[in-house]
Amino acid sequence: MRDAELAAEVAGAFRTRLSPWRLASSIGDEYDLSRATRGDRFGQRPSAAPAPIPVKIEPPAAQFENLPEAWQEPVRRLAARVRECLGAEALGLVVHGAALDRIDAAARLRSVLVLRQVNLAALRLLAADGPRFARLGLAAPVVLTPESIERSRDTFPLELLDIARRRVVALGQDFFAGLQFEREHVRLACERELKVILLAMSQGLLSSAALDARLGELSHEMTLSLARVLCGLLWLADRPAPPRVFALVSEVERVAGFPLPGVLRALDRSEDAGWNTFLQLYADLEALGQFADGL
Repeated sequence: MRDAELAAEVAGAFRTRLSPWRLASSIGDEYDLSRATRGDRFGQRPSAAPAPIPVKIEPPAAQFENLPEAWQEPVRRLAARVRECLGAEALGLVVHGAALDRIDAAARLRSVLVLRQVNLAALRLLAADGPRFARLGLAAPVVLTPESIERSRDTFPLELLDIARRRVVALGQDFFAGLQFEREHVRLACERELKVILLAMSQGLLSSAALDARLGELSHEMTLSLARVLCGLLWLADRPAPPRVFALVSEVERVAGFPLPGVLRALDRSEDAGWNTFLQLYADLEALGQFADGL
C-alpha cells in the first residue's frame, strides 16, 4: 500500500484513537475487531457463511484462577450469560489484553467469543446485558468462528499473536493455542502497523494545538496497538513474547540491541509525558521500522 493510501486511511481512522481496527461497541466502549467493513476475512457474513469446520466439543476449561482477582467475578458473569444465551453454540470465550495487567485503570477487558456459527438473534439477547457488563469494565466481545480464525492467519497475524500472548480461557476451548503463521505475512503486518502509527503521530501533532498534555495522551494512545507489533517482531526473531507488556518491551530491546525509552515513558501513565516523550516515541518507532526491515 502506498503512503498516500495509508495517509487517507489514517485521516479517517485516527480522530481520537490510534487503532484502525476499532469499531464502536454496542455497550459503550471500543474494541479491537478487524477491517470487517472492508472484506469478510475477519468479520462474519451470516447470509453467505461457509460450511462450518467440524469442531470437537470438549469439557469447559475455564481458568478463572489465572485472572487478577478484580476481574474474576465480572468474567464469571459474562461466561455464565454467554452459556445462557448461546448454549452449545458458544465454543469458547477468551479474555485478553493489557487490561489484565491493570496498567491503565481505565482500560476495559477485551474478549473473543468463538461461536459454531454466528447467530444474530442470540447475540441480540446477550447485547441486552451490554450496559451491565460495561459497568463491570468489560468491552463487547469480538465474535469469531473457528473458520474465521483460520482464514485470518494471513491477514491479521499480529492481532492473533497478541491474543495468544496474553489470554485466559473463560469458557470452552482455547482456539488461539498453536496457531501457525507465514513469516512474510507477519513481517509485512509489522511494517504496515508501524507506518500507520507514525502517520497517526504526525497527524495527531497537527491537531494537538502544541499542548504538552495532548501530546502526552497521544503518545500513550499510540502504544495501545504497539504491543502486537512488538509481539510480531519477537516472533520474527524466533523469541517467545512475554505476557506482560513491560517485559515484552524489555525483550524487544534485548533482541533489537537498542533501548526504547520513548515506548517505556509513553506506556507509564505516571510519567509526566509531553513533547519530549512524543519525540522519543517517534524515534523509537522509526528505529523499530528499520529493525523490522532487516528481519
